[in-house]
Amino acid sequence: MSNKKTRILIYLLFSLVIFFIDKQFPFFWDNVVQISFPANWYYDNNFSSIFLPDGMTTGHPTFVGMYIALFWKLLGKKLWVSHLAVLPFTWGLFIQLDNFTDNIGIKNIKEKLLIIIFIILDTTMLAQMSLITFEIIQIFFFFLILNKILSNRTKTISFIFYFTILMLISLRSVIMGGGLIVFHIIYLIFIKKQKFSIKNLLIYLPGIISFAVFLLLFELNKGWIIHNPNTNAWSKSTYFASVKGILKNIVIFVWRLLDFGRIGIYLFSLYIFIGYLRRKIKFNQSEKIILLIAFTQFLVFFPILIIFQNPIGHRYLMLINISITIFVVDHIYNNYKRNKILLSILLLILVSGHFWLYPLKISQGWDSTTLHWNYFQLDDEIQKYIQKNHIDKSEIATFPINNTLRYYTHLADDKTEYKGELFRSKYILFSNIFNPSDSSVDSLFNKNGNWKPMVKKEKNGIIVILFEQK
Repeated sequence: MSNKKTRILIYLLFSLVIFFIDKQFPFFWDNVVQISFPANWYYDNNFSSIFLPDGMTTGHPTFVGMYIALFWKLLGKKLWVSHLAVLPFTWGLFIQLDNFTDNIGIKNIKEKLLIIIFIILDTTMLAQMSLITFEIIQIFFFFLILNKILSNRTKTISFIFYFTILMLISLRSVIMGGGLIVFHIIYLIFIKKQKFSIKNLLIYLPGIISFAVFLLLFELNKGWIIHNPNTNAWSKSTYFASVKGILKNIVIFVWRLLDFGRIGIYLFSLYIFIGYLRRKIKFNQSEKIILLIAFTQFLVFFPILIIFQNPIGHRYLMLINISITIFVVDHIYNNYKRNKILLSILLLILVSGHFWLYPLKISQGWDSTTLHWNYFQLDDEIQKYIQKNHIDKSEIATFPINNTLRYYTHLADDKTEYKGELFRSKYILFSNIFNPSDSSVDSLFNKNGNWKPMVKKEKNGIIVILFEQK
């Protein structure tokens, strides 16, 4: 177990277990638009252009979609091939987290594995690892670059290359990269006690230039950058929030941090900070580094997320959550006699997050909880029911998140679509996964209303119902 090669094999085993659980999971949530649409377009058009048609362009770089399409060309256009393409980054992230603990001075093998267990059992992390997404890819590159900073290996071609990739994965990875630069500056000045020189930042210039060139070429080709003005699909993300909206976003930001069982970790971190302020606790260098990562990521994400109307996703805050989790586990492990009891309690609270289910009228981050896994089976059962009973999809209305063709979500040879209009068509396909509006819930579940359930499927709190007009 103390052998690094043994741990790497254990991490591979973890990654393979996740792969075999998720290998038939379809594209889900934002990943349909951000990855499946680009991948399908590149695949269908043989990579004829870097830039996508306006209707499917989000403003994010689309190189991950291109990467997935390349895998399809090599191994076939299958869901398992898509998940296989992400597998190396899942495994690589475990290895980089192990390297990170080495670089900050955590050498105890039991503590290392305990940290990994806490991270992987976070429902947001596990949910994202099960999806075809660029979140795990960009977090992998973040820790790969961070480890080079901590091991003083920044003046290399590989460092420049990895940072450039990070800057071209997504718009969020660019924000992560900005936080990484801020971290590097503060780390050199206040932790390493070195004289800071602007030359220290030249290593980041190629990555910054690469992203700037991408934006320039995008502007020349499309006439816009970041926010697509040619579709209403993401229109809210272009508008600034009101003062009331900003205050609401701050509450949501905090909620996203505490959600899904992380409340125990954050409350204990608050207890540690109170002890620090009372000068009863001192932070060692490894703890300062961990907290600095969390702080610099908070510094770049918080102001950007709260000033826009765009919904704040749990996955946006994963680096903050990972850092605080490592901090709390490390602090308890090394400073409390009853560390086993405390860590067991926190782990139980964290695992309980996999079962947190909010009432119908409270929107939930479904891509950030493993509860959404249950939906895939229920959706397949409803599809079979629709086919068996020869119900025309053009007569079925559904909600925006479910309007995508199965050609894009399941990579199926099926381009039939739901064409019905909500509350005017004969049928409505409903699920709590869709985060429906309060008025929709009231209309559908009113016993004296115009709708009755035709068939209902339910599993672990996830429901899918085909309603029929009375």
